[in-house]
Formats: sequence, structure tokens, C-alpha cells
Amino acid sequence: MASKTLVILLLGALAWQSLFSGNVLMALFFILFDLYLISE
Repeated sequence: MASKTLVILLLGALAWQSLFSGNVLMALFFILFDLYLISE
């Protein structure tokens, strides 16, 4: 499951990048998807 961890980290990075560019909705989507993957 190393690839799943990689995807989770990537989504986290995308969320931060979206937040910094002021795209809150996109960041929220990435975070929610991230949490969904973690809880699965």
C-alpha cells in the first residue's frame, strides 16, 4: 500500500498549493478526498 500513501501525500501537497493560490474550493475538495482515502 505504498502507492496509496504516495497518493495521500500528493493530494495533501495539491491542497496546500490550491490554498496558497487562493483556490479554497479546490483545496477543500483535495482535503475531503484525502480524508476519504485515509478512512478507507
